[in-house]
Amino acid sequence: MKNKCIVLVGPEELELRDVELKPLKPDEIRVKNEYSCISAGTERANIVDMPNTVHKFNRAFGYNSVGIIIDKGEEVKDFEIGERVLCFFAGGHRLYTTGKAKNFCKVPDGVDPKDAAFVIVGGFGLEGARMTRCEIGESAMVVGCGLLGLFALQSFRNMGAVPLVAIDFNEDRLRIARELGADYTFRPDEENLKEKVLEITDGRGINAAVEVTGSAKALVTTLELMARHGRVALTGCTRISDEPIDFYQLVHRPGIQLLGGHTSARPATDSYPGYWTAHDDHRTLLNLIKTGRMKVAPMRSECVNPEDVSAVYERLVKMKNPPLGVLFDWSLIKED
Repeated sequence: MKNKCIVLVGPEELELRDVELKPLKPDEIRVKNEYSCISAGTERANIVDMPNTVHKFNRAFGYNSVGIIIDKGEEVKDFEIGERVLCFFAGGHRLYTTGKAKNFCKVPDGVDPKDAAFVIVGGFGLEGARMTRCEIGESAMVVGCGLLGLFALQSFRNMGAVPLVAIDFNEDRLRIARELGADYTFRPDEENLKEKVLEITDGRGINAAVEVTGSAKALVTTLELMARHGRVALTGCTRISDEPIDFYQLVHRPGIQLLGGHTSARPATDSYPGYWTAHDDHRTLLNLIKTGRMKVAPMRSECVNPEDVSAVYERLVKMKNPPLGVLFDWSLIKED
């Protein structure tokens, strides 16, 4: 049995390839994917071979997808054939995903699979907001309104943050941020930005922030807007430290907490305040989507055929503002 899989062949070179499906192990399940979501920041960084990436080629690409279980090993008790599941760690841009059952999460009835496909990348935004331990009534800010940032924004809104601020250069993304609950939106280069933020926070600055761009310059902007003893979760991967930061003035003196928000910072098994497991974050997001308290549709840009992989990623690499939320639709693939 053949699998269709998107492979990173080399820098800025991807292909849809046929690969052999390995036999199913007793503790594994096999899923036929419906959709997989492009994680633009991480995938672009790997495609152009930036520092602090995997630096491996001829490898399967992507890490989040959703689909239907079509087979399972004899040791698997918690899943049934025909159930829809979220695939992470084992997931990615491929027609079939096979992996240990512990790396899958059931998708509740009533959740659109197109929405579910965004949950893993969205979980990083939720993780960042959680790490700040934002309390109801505190001010919060998201710097960078890509997918992670917009999930972090909605997480802060569910946590009771007020006022809630979003910052981005892209006017369309700021419009979506307002639609998803931002009280105020600004461009990073806006005139008198600090004064405006102080005005809406009664002179205090921002209590909790998630920095999603991975830009050292954006981190400087974030720190300049923080209140004393504020908390900043670094959810974007700062792969290149290309901007000097005056840590004494911006971090040390005001008592700012910088929190590393990489997915590897999550606990492996037991959740605790501020640090939840990937499983628990994903279940939370799925339930928030089901109850309507987390919106995904405004972030979805388009569904594309995996056979168009080269054009899709060329656009991601070369366009200044590529589409926000892109899904590969695996139902469009014709099997041999």
